[in-house]
Amino acid sequence: ASAGSILMTPSIALDGVFSGIAPEEFPDPDALALVPFEFFPHLQDSQAFLPELLRYSRLTPRPIIACTDSDGVVIENGRIDFIGQPLLIAGGMARPAGSCCPELAQDDGTGAGSPE
Repeated sequence: ASAGSILMTPSIALDGVFSGIAPEEFPDPDALALVPFEFFPHLQDSQAFLPELLRYSRLTPRPIIACTDSDGVVIENGRIDFIGQPLLIAGGMARPAGSCCPELAQDDGTGAGSPE
């Protein structure tokens, strides 16, 4: 399920973090772009992940939603809901995602969302 979540975003570059590849150096990162943010699962697996996401967030124009295995993101009919305590990472800063960001859903009512 986590790989599918990453594929829904504009870029799979964050997958490189799991294998030590800097996201900005990830080859051929284009993905489906069904949502206008990048997604990072399994945040709890390594203490090195968050510093790398913070660093990369200074380089990408898109926000990053990062989840542990007990968190989730649901987008339906233009509404975005967060389960647990995912982080919203942007501009080198992280904060609880909460229900702060309805604009991230950009759903057109079909459930498919809209790319940037």
